[in-house]
Amino acid sequence: MSRMIRRRIQVTGGSTFIVSLPKEWVKNVGLTPGSEVLIDILPDYSLRITPSHRKSRREVRVKEIEVGQDNIDSAIIEILSAYLAGYNIIKIRYRDISINALTRIIDKVRSKAIGLEILDEKSNELTLYSIVDTSLLTITEALEKMANTTRSMLEDVERILTRYDEKILISIVERDEVVDKLFLLITRQLNQLLLGELSPSNLGLVALPEALYMIISVKSIERIADHAVLISEIILKNNGRTLLPDQIVELFSKTKELYINAIKGLKSLNKKYANNVVTLFKELEKLEEKTRHNLINPLGFPEANLILDSIRRIKAYSLDIAESIINMITIREYIRT
Repeated sequence: MSRMIRRRIQVTGGSTFIVSLPKEWVKNVGLTPGSEVLIDILPDYSLRITPSHRKSRREVRVKEIEVGQDNIDSAIIEILSAYLAGYNIIKIRYRDISINALTRIIDKVRSKAIGLEILDEKSNELTLYSIVDTSLLTITEALEKMANTTRSMLEDVERILTRYDEKILISIVERDEVVDKLFLLITRQLNQLLLGELSPSNLGLVALPEALYMIISVKSIERIADHAVLISEIILKNNGRTLLPDQIVELFSKTKELYINAIKGLKSLNKKYANNVVTLFKELEKLEEKTRHNLINPLGFPEANLILDSIRRIKAYSLDIAESIINMITIREYIRT
């Protein structure tokens, strides 16, 4: 539990300002005379003091999880939750389940989390260790990779709307796994930021409130990738027997451009792109209404309405990103005033 400690500032040599550190804190973190500390000046001009030798607390945190036949599905959620919380060692104790069931759990978890590897395995116990150092990859770098992967998925969806290609469709589905991994990595980083284990500057952010809008943005990108997969699976199921009407292809192409404007604005925090999204969104609302009216009974492709629903969701998520951009820009303006 945090507590406020009051100290008076002293001046030595006429120009050096000194404040004493709490004795209990010095002892707990292992400082001695001559030790170095890192002083981080935060956007609100408060100071964050960290021992330069201190290793991150997450390196020694261990989470133990019991897995049985009755909680296989919830165990996957619990393991991923431990990863997101910042645990680096996750011990799984299992009972009354087959090796095949355990393998499915581990494969599912590792397909979602970057750098989660099996460290040790013994009778009725398996240890996972997170080998990724989240501080080495900023949120902006991970976000750019995630956004670009989703963009490539949408571009390939646009391509196969008019020309069926099973290999491209399968590739779109496979790339969604990369997007999911990056989404969880960024969420883990933001959790560590809010827990005080990382500072905003470590992750390429300016202030803590940006974390709220960043998670809205990355979740929106992750959901857009999911809808690219959904459209691909619909077309795969149809096996290319029937191509979509031109109106739907046009609506999807313009929706893809909406998303591209959104991620350009997110990367640069440029309000111009966010405003473009807001304007284009209104235009696409009218185009979608017209398209749905003309395709009340899509000939030969009843799944067209499902694709239209996915396009609508991609538009909405792109608008959410634009709103988050404007909110983050406003926060930075507020800090500067």
